[in-house]
Amino acid sequence: MSNRLRGSGLWTVVENNKPVAPNAIPEDWDRKDSRALTDITTTCEDDIQDVIADCTTAKEAWDLLNATYQPRTPANTNRLWQEFESYKKLESDTVMKYVGCYGRAIDPVYIATITSN
Repeated sequence: MSNRLRGSGLWTVVENNKPVAPNAIPEDWDRKDSRALTDITTTCEDDIQDVIADCTTAKEAWDLLNATYQPRTPANTNRLWQEFESYKKLESDTVMKYVGCYGRAIDPVYIATITSN
């Protein structure tokens, strides 16, 4: 999948957050992000699509899939906990968006914790 996204010129939206620089072109980024999210979603089985159903960006979907399905080692579990604990509500986030993101952030941590014990 990553090779397909690279070949389509969409990998930058999977690897990076949306640029906020004044010279950035948000419409181009949004178009590429939508295409990448569609590619990721349509190549997943139905049960895996359920995991990323609430994701709004390709990066968010890719990161969630990566965290959910990568090997469950103690080092990975610790990394997931560190990422989860570092999550902060952005000033622009609504409470509902924050709670949704927070909930999605804890899922991989919980899965890694119960499967590595």
